Amino acid sequence: MSTSAALRLSNITKEFDGNAAISNVDLEIRTGELLAIIGRSGCGKSTLLRVMAGLVQPTRGVVELNGRPIAGPPEDLTVVFQEYGRSLLPWKTVVSNVAFGLSAARMEKKERVDRALSCLDAVGLLKHADFYPWQLSGGMQQRVALARALARKSSILLLDEPFGSVDAQSRLELQDELLRLWSSFGMTAVIVTHDIDEAIYLADRVCVMRGSPGVISAQAIIGLERPRVQVETRGKPEFSALRRELYESLAG
Repeated sequence: MSTSAALRLSNITKEFDGNAAISNVDLEIRTGELLAIIGRSGCGKSTLLRVMAGLVQPTRGVVELNGRPIAGPPEDLTVVFQEYGRSLLPWKTVVSNVAFGLSAARMEKKERVDRALSCLDAVGLLKHADFYPWQLSGGMQQRVALARALARKSSILLLDEPFGSVDAQSRLELQDELLRLWSSFGMTAVIVTHDIDEAIYLADRVCVMRGSPGVISAQAIIGLERPRVQVETRGKPEFSALRRELYESLAG
């Protein structure tokens, strides 16, 4: 992992109708890092992610991508939202949904379809390319959303509670899928989650947000060995110690 900053947030405050949702946030995400942000509902986690993505402009402060200020959604950054079902077009096939994310790119249709098929293969859905989203399970639909993000070949992936709407077993499988894709594609990733265990299992570093307006109140370096394995990694004493530390940071 590089020590250079892929994303840098400096003194970020975001207000809605004069009320601050987040306040004076300073944060650097290193190139190749997988960062998790945890916190209670309403502390501003999703707002912070949207500011990072250029979807929401801060009231004060600057967001930089690779050293350059951003004033809108950058081409080299992709967001995966929790409401994956709403982001998929039900009248388009799976492969068409993935290729649709490339519609703004200057690419021939065959090239778009070939890249979409390659990304579906990467997430294990090549055999379902001609299915429609409504024919897939929730976990498979979220894999389609991940494939669409991969198809853009962005170096930075932001995920807002991406596995919050799937069953427990699918959630574990998608966590492993995310780790595999993050490692294989060499991306920088930021995931917002309510789940402390998920944050520890996935991340290199976890930031804790608290308060209203939200601030980053604590951080923890996750030194667990990679590759990580669900039962084995979660059973380590270091995992339990990190869970306790982060829980106390949230509760304190």
